[in-house]
Amino acid sequence: MANFRHIPCGPCVNESERTAIEYLKTRLQNTASGPWLLLSNLNHSVSTKHRSDEIDGVLIGPPGVVVIEVKHWDQGNLKGGVETEADLLNAKAKRIRGNIPQGITPGFVEGRFLFTRGQLRLAKQNPVRGIRFFGLPELEELASVHAPARLSSDEIERIAQALEPRVRVALSGDLRRFGPLVNLEHISSRSDAFHRVYRGEHATRREKVMLHLYDLSASDEKNALEKARREFEVIQRWQKSPNVPGLLDSFQEAEGYPGEMWFFSLPDPVAPTLEQRQKDPQWLRNERLHYAIESAKALAGFHQPEHPKEALCLRRISPKSLRVQRNGTPLFTDFSLTRIANSQTISNHLELDLGDLAAYAAPEIHHDGFAAADTRSDVYALCASLRPVFLDEDEVQEVLEQG
Repeated sequence: MANFRHIPCGPCVNESERTAIEYLKTRLQNTASGPWLLLSNLNHSVSTKHRSDEIDGVLIGPPGVVVIEVKHWDQGNLKGGVETEADLLNAKAKRIRGNIPQGITPGFVEGRFLFTRGQLRLAKQNPVRGIRFFGLPELEELASVHAPARLSSDEIERIAQALEPRVRVALSGDLRRFGPLVNLEHISSRSDAFHRVYRGEHATRREKVMLHLYDLSASDEKNALEKARREFEVIQRWQKSPNVPGLLDSFQEAEGYPGEMWFFSLPDPVAPTLEQRQKDPQWLRNERLHYAIESAKALAGFHQPEHPKEALCLRRISPKSLRVQRNGTPLFTDFSLTRIANSQTISNHLELDLGDLAAYAAPEIHHDGFAAADTRSDVYALCASLRPVFLDEDEVQEVLEQG
């Protein structure tokens, strides 16, 4: 889990709430240790007989659980009328405590006011009905970031899922249905919470589908939306290419997760990856050579297209991203870090944790990250990916000499 994740359970009602969320993100990302979750705009009810509470925020972290009421108030509001609001917040906190799974001991679940008008310091004010007050500069005190840890990462997630079942998708990636798509299987790395890929089928048309789901709450980067959108943009621009997947759903917000989860879908190519195909003894050497030649031609087409503004630097070529189509030609996938000509790079300057890409990444990427990659880096990656396909290089040379 990221150090701090914000999971919206509904839209912000006003600018005051948005301000509070941004301040919490900044402060806790920079100062707090351990995983933290903020559920905002939560409609919470302990039963169908009880009217749902509208809760501005529930902050769950190692020290415990805090129920936050955001008010665009200043110190003058403490002089009168706050008692009623304090009683309501106390009741909300008690109901939240009653919904925490048995076996988890979060300590006292306290309601706390956060005043967002000005840069107030209210932590030393006398509590009202047991409720304390905090200003924006006091978010570390509001969250009790330096208090002893009570909750583990697993317990934090379990509490969040008990309060709002939909967060299970955001936290774990466990998803069996998404809109009209059913029988979903999570096929991407579970360590990548930002970009998840699923294989499934359309409920009525029964066609095989690939779903790309992006959870912006799992990223601390300011350009998270641009990074999420990039793969779709590349595929959309290159729809006429036989070496790029088709599209079904365009890039759009996921219903129920406004501003936080986005997706697009495409037909499942039902084609093995190069990593899988190269192990097949039935894949003949002439067919392997044909695939390699077509891959080189396709890559040259990406680098030098008819319209220069459409030129691509792919930056994530590997035996797992390359697929072998039925006609023996390549299908390029994984355009998440692709750079489009004349566009600003969206990858970090230093991305040295290359994972599975390490064996196929050019030296400049190992040294300076993906931002240093150019078309030569793609050529290096393609050659490194294709080399294991030719187990007997003498045979390859013989075929080349024969024309």
